[in-house]
Amino acid sequence: MSIRRTIKDIILLDAQTTTTAISAGINVSDFRTLVLMLGATGAAAGTIKIQGAIGATVPDFTSGLIVGVGTVDAPWTHIEGINLETGTAVDGDTGFTFAAADVVLVEVNTNGLDWLSVHSTDVTGGAFTVKATLYDNQ
Repeated sequence: MSIRRTIKDIILLDAQTTTTAISAGINVSDFRTLVLMLGATGAAAGTIKIQGAIGATVPDFTSGLIVGVGTVDAPWTHIEGINLETGTAVDGDTGFTFAAADVVLVEVNTNGLDWLSVHSTDVTGGAFTVKATLYDNQ
């Protein structure tokens, strides 16, 4: 069984320069894996966190943002990503931190999740773009 690309790339953040930005949630319930391209340009400084949720409707990913959890009715949390260059697992609450222009490819296990979003935080320079490509085993 081979993994194959099933849809085109989805842009979650597009050259964001604001201190904090949260993407719209995308439905990932039909996909087992996705790869995120985290791109930082210019004098980039900031962190990208990945958010995952379960439930029939997309949660408010801004609810509970300080502690990184949703509500009982709309549960979400920051989720781990695997840096595909280093093989390092990055804790969801820590996120991927940038101190210069860079591109990082991140594997996210979406098995069992319904929704995914990304959150840029502590941005003090540069611009951040995040693209998602979803895969399944069909």
